[in-house]
Amino acid sequence: MKTNGYSVIVIGLLLVFFNFTIRISDAFIINLIPSFIGYMIIKEGMKRLSRIHNPIIFEVTQRFASVLVVYSLVIFLLDLTGLSVFLSTSMMIVSLIVSLLFLVLQLMFTFHLTRSIQQSNPDGDQLNKKLYMTFQAIVALDVLSLVFITTPMIGFIIVVGSFVAQIIYMITINTIGSMSQ
Repeated sequence: MKTNGYSVIVIGLLLVFFNFTIRISDAFIINLIPSFIGYMIIKEGMKRLSRIHNPIIFEVTQRFASVLVVYSLVIFLLDLTGLSVFLSTSMMIVSLIVSLLFLVLQLMFTFHLTRSIQQSNPDGDQLNKKLYMTFQAIVALDVLSLVFITTPMIGFIIVVGSFVAQIIYMITINTIGSMSQ
């Protein structure tokens, strides 16, 4: 059975949304499934959808995915060499700005991905609405996680809520893909 582009995107999102890392002492962070692989898989899913739908729909999203492949590859290499820990402790302001930039890029990418999928599914008003509302929940929870980063209990609740929203987002994309076959 040939996998459709929507399913490929969901697989990529699984790798991007859920971070599996191992920390060795305080110097090295090894990301078991690096995010750049997830973004490359998402790009492949968008290429597949571009063959079926108007390719213009996915252009901006693919550009964001390309930027995030490079960005997350650099972060992965910094983590692997231990430089990310050094940079985060010696240059906290730079580290904070880099983290905020990454969050903004991810949210912009997710916005464009949401829009691209909605445009490729013009007959699915209910699912498109659910996808956009879930995207809005992800944005709100990501912003709240920044606000409540120093409050463990509230932070934990927000992380769980974000986890649930990301799962709903992926299920909705998969459902759109199932209905479009």
